[in-house]
Amino acid sequence: MVDVAGGILGQYILTGSATPFSLDNEDAPKHTGTGRIVRMEMDTMTLEESGDSSRDVSLAKLF
Repeated sequence: MVDVAGGILGQYILTGSATPFSLDNEDAPKHTGTGRIVRMEMDTMTLEESGDSSRDVSLAKLF
């Protein structure tokens, strides 16, 4: 699910290492992010969602 609210800055995921060539001029490489950079908002995962917690301990039970 993509969050379409927008306007929150500071979180980026950039991937890839290839430099594609231009179709008009094969000697001129395109920007390395061409076609691979998109804006996408993502929520953080809880430890339970990532599978790193068994939920045996909770803050609610501590206090």
